[in-house]
Amino acid sequence: MVDMRFLLPFFYSAVTFLGSTYEKIDKNMVYPIISDTVKLEESVEYKTSSFANILTGIYTSAYDVDSNNSFDMTDVSRIALHRRNQLEAEEKLAREAEEARLREEEKRLEVERIERERLEAQQPAVTEEQPEIEPQPVVTTAPVQETPQANVSFEKISNGIDVSRWQGKIDWQKIKESGVEFAIIKAGEGLEVAPRFYENITNAKAAGINCGVYWFSQARSTDDARAEALACLDIISGYALEYPVVYDCEYRSLNNNPLADNKTLLTDTVLTFLETIQNNGYYSMLYTNTDFSERYLEFDRIKGVYDIWFAGYKVKEPAMECGMWQYSEHGTMDGLDIENLNGGTTYVDLDISYKNYPEIMKYFHINGY
Repeated sequence: MVDMRFLLPFFYSAVTFLGSTYEKIDKNMVYPIISDTVKLEESVEYKTSSFANILTGIYTSAYDVDSNNSFDMTDVSRIALHRRNQLEAEEKLAREAEEARLREEEKRLEVERIERERLEAQQPAVTEEQPEIEPQPVVTTAPVQETPQANVSFEKISNGIDVSRWQGKIDWQKIKESGVEFAIIKAGEGLEVAPRFYENITNAKAAGINCGVYWFSQARSTDDARAEALACLDIISGYALEYPVVYDCEYRSLNNNPLADNKTLLTDTVLTFLETIQNNGYYSMLYTNTDFSERYLEFDRIKGVYDIWFAGYKVKEPAMECGMWQYSEHGTMDGLDIENLNGGTTYVDLDISYKNYPEIMKYFHINGY
């Protein structure tokens, strides 16, 4: 549809030109300019004065910017200036959005380059026989625990744990002395902050342990996921995180959830959380395992775009490319549940990181850095 305000300066000039003559105006010329709803049933003759009166009646109420009850060149000039300003503002917004997209893409490519160079630097020289390398996991007295075996693709960077209220009150200094280098702490679930989150992150950082967080999903739609991401961002604001912000969408998340039967919508929901976190300056990651990713997700839309925290026990290495591996749910160490609220043995999940996340966060000034 023709934008009448944009054409008004030209049209006004045409009317002025016609002012000195009594002229027949063809409806096919007048129709698209006056209005796309006004139909002139036949050609009619206008004197310019009558024609100008018609225009004044149509446009004065909406466009008489100088309030003189007349549609004149002052009105035309101001309308044209307003339209130009509108167009310039729209073009500026479009340029800024494209520049922001290019900056994010540049950051992503730089992260990939750093990680690729690190892996290449760790590539061992080719020999006839390569010895098997053990990543030296955290010592645990768990009754069932296989020692993770790392290969060239999975080279351990650091040892860690992930905790929630189930680990009770934690002596983080003892955890540090056990060889733990990072902790992924539950920050919340649904729209609520997790019990002991503030206590855990404050004391873990005070003990010199690098921290990341995870958020347990209760989302039933993309709107829910966006709300969860915003709640998470609000709770973690003010903390510098050396490890990612992880979305924990798993089997319990799908209880009585219509998304359980729709891979596309569940994947859309997961991506909404991850994208919202990333767009607000944090490094986002998804927690999953082989079965869940195959049964419930369109996983190709996620892997390779966002890092994965892979959960897999009693195996020698992760079953998929990942940034972190949760290799045991039966780790034990001094410092857990020091008030013995749980009674008996308190277990903790054990993790390995394959990326130098603290370096990435600080280099790109993300996650609060």
